[in-house]
Amino acid sequence: MARTSFITVIFMALIFLVSSCSPPEVEGAKVHLKNKRFDDALVQLEKAVKLYPDNPEAWYLYGEVNGQLKNYDKMIEAFKKSEALGNQFIVQITNDRQRFFAQSYNDGVKDYQNYPKLRESDPEKAKEVMKSAINNFRIANEINPTYQAARMVGICYQVLDEKDKAIEVYSKLTQTYPDSAEAYSDLGSLYFFTQQYDKAIESLNKSVELDSSNANAYTLLAQTYDFKKDTKNAIAAYRKAIKLNPEEKALPFNLGLLLVNTANAEGTSPEDKKALLTESIEYFNQVLEIDPEFKEAYQLKGQSELLLEKYEDARDTLSEGVEYFPDDANMWYNLGVAFAHTNQKKKAEEAFAKAEKLGN
Repeated sequence: MARTSFITVIFMALIFLVSSCSPPEVEGAKVHLKNKRFDDALVQLEKAVKLYPDNPEAWYLYGEVNGQLKNYDKMIEAFKKSEALGNQFIVQITNDRQRFFAQSYNDGVKDYQNYPKLRESDPEKAKEVMKSAINNFRIANEINPTYQAARMVGICYQVLDEKDKAIEVYSKLTQTYPDSAEAYSDLGSLYFFTQQYDKAIESLNKSVELDSSNANAYTLLAQTYDFKKDTKNAIAAYRKAIKLNPEEKALPFNLGLLLVNTANAEGTSPEDKKALLTESIEYFNQVLEIDPEFKEAYQLKGQSELLLEKYEDARDTLSEGVEYFPDDANMWYNLGVAFAHTNQKKKAEEAFAKAEKLGN
């Protein structure tokens, strides 16, 4: 009799242990989840988390089923509660976060790619699609915070021309990722295009401080200083940007133009003027090496050579220029000046006549 009672006690204890580990609502939800009956699983798990608020498995599965139903905000909160109760399901939660992050992020990418297809035919629909992209990227970042997901939110706001919201996103990025040169560069770019030049300079200088090889940041920094009429800093930034991005013709042209304008500004000494014009020619040469049909580069290079009394150089530059642009009256006139100073009277007369004809 005693033995029978002992066995009965052990049996009852085992029943108690099994039932205490997995409440019936949780067990029922597992069956529904396995068969992809997510709505039915959700009903069971809503009961479970109310009845057993200290059960980490109930919260984990509640997060899982909400993720399957794309109720991501509830999923995120459920996962946090499960983790707060212990680390039994940390591996599963980590895997789910990665999976649902990818799902939400990819949905955002699809929306983002659909926007230009709808922009012309249905602007309102396109706007809704872009807002959907913003929400998907936002959720992806909440599920598994990453720089790229958060940045895409800012990019989407830029596309919608909601610059203030984009600035808010990028400002937060610089706080969340204070060592990211790209974050400061993006923020500086927005400040530049909204004409907040002092803030742009602050952000862009921080970007190049973090990454001295950031060509985009140096380019924007040069342009910002240029717009602010801070010639000294603009020249220095352009020089750095050109070294980092030698294939971009706009950079040496902008610097060359800045040097010419500075040389011709009132109060510039003859010595400084000569140095500035000489340097400008170097950059116009770079432009023409990249693009031999850059009209303004021929014009400005020829003018600088004339001002430096390098008449033979000016003659060669402008002769090449009018071959590409035979209808440019200004180049023909300056070419006439160059011919006159190199004792080519007949060619000078022909060039002046051509300039006069085109000018009329």
